[in-house]
This record gives sequence, structure tokens and C-alpha cells, in this order.
Amino acid sequence: MKKSNLCGDSFMTKAKYQRIVDKITKDIKEGKLATGQKIPSVRKLAEHYHCSKDTAQKALIELKYQKYIYAVPKSGYYVLENAQEEKQDLELPVRDDRHQAYEDFRLCVNETLIGRENYLFNYYPQQEGLEDLRRSVQKLMLDSAVYASRDQLVLTSGTQQALYILSQIEFPNQKERILVEQPTYHRINDLLLAQKLPYETIERTPQGINLQELERIFQSGKIKFFYTIPRFHYPLGHSYTRQDKEEILRLAQLYDVYIVEDDYLSDFDSRRELTFHYLDNSQRVIYIKSFSTSLFPSPQGLLLCSFHPRFKTTFIAYKKRRGLRQQPHHAKGPIALHRQSHV
Repeated sequence: MKKSNLCGDSFMTKAKYQRIVDKITKDIKEGKLATGQKIPSVRKLAEHYHCSKDTAQKALIELKYQKYIYAVPKSGYYVLENAQEEKQDLELPVRDDRHQAYEDFRLCVNETLIGRENYLFNYYPQQEGLEDLRRSVQKLMLDSAVYASRDQLVLTSGTQQALYILSQIEFPNQKERILVEQPTYHRINDLLLAQKLPYETIERTPQGINLQELERIFQSGKIKFFYTIPRFHYPLGHSYTRQDKEEILRLAQLYDVYIVEDDYLSDFDSRRELTFHYLDNSQRVIYIKSFSTSLFPSPQGLLLCSFHPRFKTTFIAYKKRRGLRQQPHHAKGPIALHRQSHV
């Protein structure tokens, strides 16, 4: 005989944590759980729904995110006043924009830690970044038309770390000089000066760069890589056209130069212009992206590098040798928060 349940068959097909969310939400809406009433503890929910404490905790975090309940430290969770009863815009004063995403970020960090506590102690061999984090990043980057396998992705603790490693390792073209636009990201300028690296510059204006001048510099045979910001260049606001990108890529292939594409403002491009990485058919582009600009500044802003396989071994070896790694306990938080901000 087929078993029945109070909430219907569809209830049983849902994930366990979602069943808990649905039941508590239903009880709140029907008044069975009143404003200010305490929600059963994680232990009691786990016992009642025959699930793990992690699953029960995940359900409570989801309910808190949906503004049905709130947490009281060392006490538990309680039903929020007028939970979801009125959905209208409120004018709220911005007191301190430094904390604009803090609560959401903390919620995402807590959620991503559920069931993953073991990572805190066993991630050290994974110099390229946690596998499930790279899997999440890979899926996220599809929205920006950045197609790369998980094995091509490397996570660092920020743009500066990636640029530093790239400036130190040997490239397949065995060249030494770095070409940068001027003006450009001040950190790359600081890096070049602090490390006393050989470099050249090319002027970038609100109209772009002189492609004939770029060819002359490439033709010298000295350029290891060309560092460029493809869109919304600060402070010029310039973005390369597709035609410009294709010509720069042609020159890079012709003169054996690599392109380091720092696409940190891609999230603000509503037109979703194609990247150098997408247009590249000769594996000349190293794509890096930081999520800190679209979320909030952080010393450990998440960043990815998409590599040709011959780069990865050298890059990882240098990263390991210098003891450079990202911190896993919050690394996936930015990804979760980034996804929520685009829903």
C-alpha cells in the first residue's frame, strides 16, 4: 500500500532541508507559530525529521535568509515579526557602506561550511583551490562566456597574488619584459617597481591604444605578456571593441606574446561583451577575475586564472614553493553571495 503524508507526494520528493523550510513557513503563515515564538532547536528538528543536524541547520539558515526567523545568540531562532506579510520597498538610510554586504556574506559563509568542516584541515595539497569551489566557479563563469575546464582553473587570494606569480615564472616564449597600458591598475605599477621587473608601457586613451604602436612593441621580440583591462578601464572608462580584441589577438599570435586579461569589472557589463579569452583560438590568453569589486573589498578576494595546461604546473609549483594559498573557510562564500546578487 502506498504511504500517504500530510503534505502530499511532492513534499516527499523534496530535499530534506527544504521539507523543514516548507513546513515551518506554512506554520508561520497559518499562525501556528506566532511572532516571537521560539523555533525548535537543531537537535529537535533533526530528531523530528529524521535528518542530520547539518541538514536542520541548513534549513534554519534558509529561513533566516528568507526573513521568516531571526537568531538570538546562545538562545536559538525565533519567528520574525510580520514575517513576509508585507512586501513593499522601504527607504532605509545607508549608515555605513562598508557593511553593505556583511550579513549576506556571513550567511553564505555559514551555509557553505555545513558538512565541509573537514576542508579546514585537509585542503593543503589542493594548491589549485578546493575542487568543489573550482566546480562552482566553472559554472559561474559560463554566464560571462568564459569556457574553461575545471582543470584549467586556479584560485588565488587575489589579483595581486596572481600577477606576482605570473611576473616571476618563466613563460613558454622565454621572454622577460612586461607590457602595461598607462594609465593602468596601480597595483601592477607597484609590482613592477617593487620587484624591479623589466617592462614597457603603451599609452591608452579614451579611444583605446594605437595598434600600430602595439605591433612595433610586440615586434621587438622582448615582450613576455601584455597586461590589459578589457572593459570599463579605470580611470578612462574605455572598453575594447570586438574588432580591437581580434586585432590584438592576431598580433599576439604573430609575435609570440601572451595576454593577461584582468576582467575585474565584467559583472557591470550588461551587454556581456565577449572576452579576449573567448575570442582566443591560440591559447594566448590568461584570464583573471576578482569578485571583490562586485561584492566588497577583501584581502582575500577570490580570483580565478584560466590556464593553458603548460602554465599550470609551473604556476602551481611556484605557488606551493612560496606558501601562497587561499583560505578555504570563506572562499566559497563570495561565490554563493555573487549568485544571490544575480538572482
